[in-house]
Amino acid sequence: RNFCYLNRHRDHITLGFRHGYKLAPQPGVLLGESERLKHVRYIEIRSSKELYADQTLAILHEAVILDEMM
Repeated sequence: RNFCYLNRHRDHITLGFRHGYKLAPQPGVLLGESERLKHVRYIEIRSSKELYADQTLAILHEAVILDEMM
């Protein structure tokens, strides 16, 4: 099963998490709650710098741990 997904857009990539509502809230970074998405949370990545940012890697690490626990 997949713990995350990528969607390509014209000016960014969406890195989404199916069970993202279980991740620690990170306002302004982990998006979807204000859009009333029940489960999904996502990050919009606009550059390789954002992709490899410590914050992005921390969210990915947390998502992997969450997936292993489920």
